Amino acid sequence: MDDQFSFSTKARIQTKAQIQAALVIIVTLALASKSSDAARASEASGKIPENVVLITIDTLRPDHLGCYGNRTVRTANVDALGARGTRFAQAVTAVPLTLPSHVSILTGTYPFVHGVRDNLGFVLGDSPPTMATVFQQAGFHTAAFVGAAVLDHRFGVNRGFETYDDRMPSVDLASSVAHEAEIRAEVVITRALAWLGSRPPGRFFLWVHLYDPHAPYDPPEPYRSQYAGRLYDGEIAYTDVQLGRLLKAFQLLGLDDKTLFAVLGDHGEGLGEHGESGHGIFLYDATARIPFILAGAGVPAGQVVQSQVRSIDLMPTILSICHLQVPGQTQGTSLRSLIEGTALLPSESRFAYLETIYPQTTMGWSQLHAVRAAEWKYIEAPEEELYDLRSDSHEGLNRLQSNPAVAERYKKVMAGIVGDRGSQGIKNNAPSAELRQELASLGYVSAGVSETPKVNRSLPDPKKRINLLDKFEGATQFMASGEYTEALPRLEEVVEADPGNPLFNLRLGVCSELSGNPRAAIGVYERAIRHHAATDELYFRYATLLEEEGELLRAVQAFGHSLELNPDYAESLDGLGMCDLKLDRLPQAERAFQDLLEKNPRRASACNGLGLVRVRQGRRPEAAREFQKALALDPEYWDAWFNLGLDYRDEGQGEQARRYLKKFLEGAPPKRYGRSLQVARKALDALGSDQPQ
Repeated sequence: MDDQFSFSTKARIQTKAQIQAALVIIVTLALASKSSDAARASEASGKIPENVVLITIDTLRPDHLGCYGNRTVRTANVDALGARGTRFAQAVTAVPLTLPSHVSILTGTYPFVHGVRDNLGFVLGDSPPTMATVFQQAGFHTAAFVGAAVLDHRFGVNRGFETYDDRMPSVDLASSVAHEAEIRAEVVITRALAWLGSRPPGRFFLWVHLYDPHAPYDPPEPYRSQYAGRLYDGEIAYTDVQLGRLLKAFQLLGLDDKTLFAVLGDHGEGLGEHGESGHGIFLYDATARIPFILAGAGVPAGQVVQSQVRSIDLMPTILSICHLQVPGQTQGTSLRSLIEGTALLPSESRFAYLETIYPQTTMGWSQLHAVRAAEWKYIEAPEEELYDLRSDSHEGLNRLQSNPAVAERYKKVMAGIVGDRGSQGIKNNAPSAELRQELASLGYVSAGVSETPKVNRSLPDPKKRINLLDKFEGATQFMASGEYTEALPRLEEVVEADPGNPLFNLRLGVCSELSGNPRAAIGVYERAIRHHAATDELYFRYATLLEEEGELLRAVQAFGHSLELNPDYAESLDGLGMCDLKLDRLPQAERAFQDLLEKNPRRASACNGLGLVRVRQGRRPEAAREFQKALALDPEYWDAWFNLGLDYRDEGQGEQARRYLKKFLEGAPPKRYGRSLQVARKALDALGSDQPQ
């Protein structure tokens, strides 16, 4: 089934070769004998690794692993790595979101340096260097296999990888199924094993990303039954078994003792603590702490490091163990001397910086920033927080009032880390509508692009609004099942309580549209605009409704506001062009469609729009060519079939007209093209042809 998926990679892997390689490994696994883990670990600790394997497990809390003290979840393979390597008892992420967290891991820098601040709207540029670019320059082969579209190559995380396998099942944009843009760990590991068996000779860096513990929790059997009532743990147990397949292959291919393994979580999961079921809103330890294990070549066995370490420390640590130069832009610190017991961490490395701008970009709430050390955590928020982690590991008692000096010291530490970059606006890159849909299928909700996010402590404090999320999520579940009358009052309640929330407003407007009340939706969008809660998508939907209601001049204004927020928003450019066309403003319409084509040369709707402009200009042959271009780009772009049919009819080319109108009648969805289908049938009648029924 794998080769049905689209495949984006620099080095194309031949599917047949993958399957053969995987079979070779499976046979080898069955025939080979076991060796002593303890002996291997002892010998490996003094070696320079020939290969490096980075395994990131999404949304993995350390306290749900056996080696971190959990006795209810079976994680034998991760535990074995911890036993034969070095485990870090206190490791923290830089940001509790998948994409920016992985970029921090791969670059050894904080988000304000690498520039990827959120899952949506940010792309890694040409700097800073990544682990993959450093290894590639050192002559290593580089390959990555990822389990979800949130790490799609379009976000720039493929930089430095010869092979970047991010193939996902095609997402049905009309579907409400929640997890189509991800693949199970079994598929990711099988792809990695195939590459391992057919890789070119030489040293290599391999990154494997396993997404399964991320919500929605849906482990396969028998884990679903074994962990009934705690499916998050079932996902972890399943992922661990799949990881075991990869580790066993390294043993039996004779690569184990030559390879350095790193296992990290990218962030944790709230699981209801502090009112957060998922992650991204808060910076408490439930989502900030991660497992961090190094094992294999170059690492001593059976060691537990109690000092706090950071995810940004991984890159310099691995490069140091491999005797490679650490890039100058790296903010992390090599943990090699700490592992070897030859030195302590420098004083500045005792502190970890954390951030999340997700509350602001999605909810219109305040960003959060924090500094954590082994003893204390300070959270910068509208209502500041300070926790003594030695006596209050669950962060339940805010000690800001009783320990102001500690808070002031941590504020100075944060200022020293961030500098003036903390007050600057955050430059984002708007994702395409298609990519937004793919990430929405994973549960990554977005209201769209709004004004450039800046630190603003006058915005609502997330901890004061978190109680609204349960009601909102309940409403979205009713929407997903088509129960709009159940969803509407719940959405109205949360919007009433939080009128400046872009996401709440957008969902209420969409729900009103879907329930068949466009005038109510227009009212919702207008109220959101008054409360400064508008985004590019909200303006687009507002403009589209105005266009359908015949209010074309107001629609043009709204499309324009959408494009001010996001000049690359293709749907708004499309809508603007069509409105100008209806207003007979042909130069403006032509400019909009040409601008759209410049930004996206494969946009069929832009060619179709230019064709309609040419029809109005009386340039019929050019119009036909534009419609043909649209069909060449998208054979199921039904507007172009319809327009070509009518164009050929008007030009007296009856046979061609019949061909295109018949095709339109055969394929165009009736729900969307009801009126056009009637026009096409009448046109065929007039042409004297049998029609498809």
